[in-house]
Amino acid sequence: MICSRASTHAAVHFYFASRRHMGGFPSSMKIKKNMVLEEWNGKREMTEKTWELNFSDLPMAFITMFLFPFGVYASTRAELKTRFPRKETI
Repeated sequence: MICSRASTHAAVHFYFASRRHMGGFPSSMKIKKNMVLEEWNGKREMTEKTWELNFSDLPMAFITMFLFPFGVYASTRAELKTRFPRKETI
């Protein structure tokens, strides 16, 4: 009796596990995939495998990863210092 209940429970669990939900919607809504989005997602996942860094790319990588963020930080900090100066406390 215990074996028969365990086998039917496993069969029911397997049946529900094989159903797929797209975006949280039930499978009865017949939602279709957007093939353009699926292709773009596949290309996006493959980018890390096809991307190469050469010596000619290093200056642009340095500018985008270090100089631009530091420039934004410095200009924002300078603006905050001029607009809201620190008050002297005794």
